[in-house]
Amino acid sequence: PFHAWAVDVYDGAPSDVSAFLAGGTKKIGLFAFFLVFLGPVLFFSSTGTSNPFSAGVLNTGPIFQIVLGVLAVVTMTVGNVLALMQKEMKRMLAYSSISQVGYMMIGIVVATSPAIAGATLQIFSHTFMKTGAFLVVAAVASLGVGPLISDWKGLAQRRPWLSVAFALILLSLAGVPLTVGFVSKFVLFSSAVQAQGYFIWLAVAGLLNSAISVFYYGRVLKVMFFDAPDPVAEAPAAGPAAPAPGSLPVGGLGYARACTIALVAVVIVTFGIFPQVILGPIQSAAQHFLIAGP
Repeated sequence: PFHAWAVDVYDGAPSDVSAFLAGGTKKIGLFAFFLVFLGPVLFFSSTGTSNPFSAGVLNTGPIFQIVLGVLAVVTMTVGNVLALMQKEMKRMLAYSSISQVGYMMIGIVVATSPAIAGATLQIFSHTFMKTGAFLVVAAVASLGVGPLISDWKGLAQRRPWLSVAFALILLSLAGVPLTVGFVSKFVLFSSAVQAQGYFIWLAVAGLLNSAISVFYYGRVLKVMFFDAPDPVAEAPAAGPAAPAPGSLPVGGLGYARACTIALVAVVIVTFGIFPQVILGPIQSAAQHFLIAGP
């Protein structure tokens, strides 16, 4: 139930602020979550010491890890199912952020070097993806497009570069190959399969939830690229003549937004094609983390 605040906050805040919340402050909290919970998981799983919070009634790490694992599966499932039901773009992105946290928790549950590296890469990539996603929403809203997903009909015909950038972000969030989102999920799920213990169920749950996410991300892509624009929405308002769909200047979005969105697209593709550039240092840090301790 700890997710309840996020959706209303992301939806109610201006999209630029939502980009900062989803891509910035929330990630700081996730790193703190890692530091708090990785310690007990590593301690219980390596020493076999009984859980001090239950006076020895619950035995050792597997119980602690299973509880966190179930919480991870519930988090990703609730987020994806509710995102699938949304009609507003920002609320869909907010619920998908909740599901992404569930994927990140796999790294805590498995608690191996590859798992920690995968979770760290997931946090890193999600920072860029969600920042870019909400900035695209802000840019589209500045063009007079409504908050509903259906309001984005035919956006690719009017704003092709913006639509392509948003498509890259959504494909990366879904975990499509050649994007950084695929790399982080692949490392996470494979670490769950390879770890000593019964963590394959986490990988299966993650794959099923990723499949669910394809449906609602794919729906947005269909609306943008394949649906015809609403003639009513495109009718010029009274007053000065509206510019032609393809002639709106980049400055209409705000140059800061445009540059940030472009940077996000470059990061998604670059680290998706050359993952070792970022994954190598993260793996080294994860190994050091396990040796030195949280």
